[in-house]
Amino acid sequence: MAMELFGAEIGVYAAIGCVVAYLFSGHTGIYRAQRIGTSKLRHVPEGMKLGEVPTYRRRVWQRAVVRKTGRKI
Repeated sequence: MAMELFGAEIGVYAAIGCVVAYLFSGHTGIYRAQRIGTSKLRHVPEGMKLGEVPTYRRRVWQRAVVRKTGRKI
């Protein structure tokens, strides 16, 4: 779309902008009920709602700390 609006010479900058936006967007979105089709993270199950990802990641992190240290958080 950027190339249609501003010409072909802007293509490289538009592509860089898209890649940077993808990398920084994470799994947050404006629709909390949206389901994840393909995860950017390897440990997030498919079909999980976007609003459930932070809770899920916190539980996974806590279990890893308990396994490593033997202490509960």
